[in-house]
Parts: sequence; C-alpha cells; structure tokens
Amino acid sequence: MKNESKTPLNKFPNKLLSIWQQSLLAILSGIMLSLSFLDAKYYIFAWIAYIPFLMALNGVGLLRSYCLGFISGFALSVSTSYWVVDFLMLSKGYGVGLSVLWSLIFWFYCAQLNALIGLSFNWLKLRSRVHEIILFPVVIVTLYSVFPLLFPVRLGESQSQFLSAMQAIEFTGVHGLDAIIALSNIMLFRVIIRLFISQSISQAQNAIWPWVLGIVAIVIWFTYGVFALQSWELKIEDSKTIRLGIVQANEAPSLEKFKPYFGYSRAYPPEMAMTERLSAARADIVI
Repeated sequence: MKNESKTPLNKFPNKLLSIWQQSLLAILSGIMLSLSFLDAKYYIFAWIAYIPFLMALNGVGLLRSYCLGFISGFALSVSTSYWVVDFLMLSKGYGVGLSVLWSLIFWFYCAQLNALIGLSFNWLKLRSRVHEIILFPVVIVTLYSVFPLLFPVRLGESQSQFLSAMQAIEFTGVHGLDAIIALSNIMLFRVIIRLFISQSISQAQNAIWPWVLGIVAIVIWFTYGVFALQSWELKIEDSKTIRLGIVQANEAPSLEKFKPYFGYSRAYPPEMAMTERLSAARADIVI
C-alpha cells in the first residue's frame, strides 16, 4: 500500500464537492473575473477570482478539468461580451436569432481559453514536479499570451484603477502583472486549503521555497509600485498642464443613412458646436 502522505496532491479525488458544486464554483469564478473587466473600480476581483476555479479543479481528472474550465470561461465570455449580440445586429444587420447563434459560437470559442488553463494546469501537475505556486502563473501567462482571441485581453488590463500595481509593467509588460495576479490567486487558494481543508500533500508540494519566492516577488512588485507612483505624483506637481477637451458622440452604430439633428447639418454637426463651447472655455487642445 502506498504511503498516502507521499501521494501527489492532484491524485486525491475531490470528495468534498459534487459536480454541481464544482460547476457553481467555476461559474462564480468566471463572473468574478468579468467584474474586473466590466468596471475598473472592481479590479480587486481579479486578485481572487481564480480561487473558486482552483477549488473546483482541485483533485479532479483531466476531462472534468477541461469541462470546468469551459464552464468558467463561458460564464466569463457571456458576462463580458454580452454586447456582441447587439453589435452583430447593428453592424451586420442580422436578426436576433442569427446574432444569438453567432454570439454563442464566439462565446464557445473564447471559453476555450479557461478550458485550456484548467486542463493544462492539472495535466502539468500530474506530469511535472514544478510546484503549483510557480506552475499556475506560468500557465496563465503562457495561455493568455498565445491563445488567439478576436479581441485580445490580458488580466493586467483590468487594473487601470490599481495604480500601484501597474507601475512595474514598464519593465515586464502586462505579462508581469498577469503573473502577479495569478500568483496571488494560487497562494490565497493554497492558504485556504491549509486552513480549512485537511488534505495530505506530497513533500515536493509542501516545500517552503516557492512560498518565499512568491511572497518576495509580490513584495518587490508592490514596493516598487508604491515608490514609483509617489515619485510620479511629486514630478507632475511642478509640471506644466494643458487644458484638454474631448468630444465623442454617443451614437449607436447603424447601417441606415444618417439624418442630422434638428438645427444642425452635415456641415455643422452637434460635435462642432461642442468643440466651439470647449474652445470658449479656453481648451488648449480638443480631440
């Protein structure tokens, strides 16, 4: 009989959760991740969104890993790209039924990204001795970089309001921030498992050095971010400012012939009047 304490973590069946509970966790993960993309002020959800997903994946086989990843990815795709139906109706002139059909195909394809993340992560855990704290960020960065999307997206692009987290991307690009976000998710997940779920793990997965490496990476990333942000704020206090105006019409795209608003014409549209008001307000540049 094998010594249970030496059995790899991912060979333990996930007996704590049913398939329905795992599916709900996968859906929750997709929705949480979508919130950080839908509204920049919810950026914090990206730092914890993969925790339910990792809970669902914990100890399951490869086929279920793919299916749970697909469920999570489909929830993410639908919630972030709900506008695709209207986009097809307005830009292509399709009816509701055809627009929904093409949207489902688009969502199905986009969901493959999370499906591959789930499958690749558990497959590599079975065949690699690399610690999962290192493995998960590598899987996230790699697949987000190489998976072809019609509208490319990165995890770090959801962090426009988290200024201290964005400063170090001047050295690493957005991929560095992707890795830090993935690292925080896997480390928080592992802490939750250790605190609330009694589970035997292998000696390799119980190593301390990946935790030290992960904590040091996060501390360095945010330490630089805080100091770089403070330095920038001090620099711009004495910088010359420009009064900038932006004009953007809130018009729904349409294939129909445009009819000018009452009181305006093609030669003098509302945007021209807005530009004149900004000029009167002493704007230096109007875009």
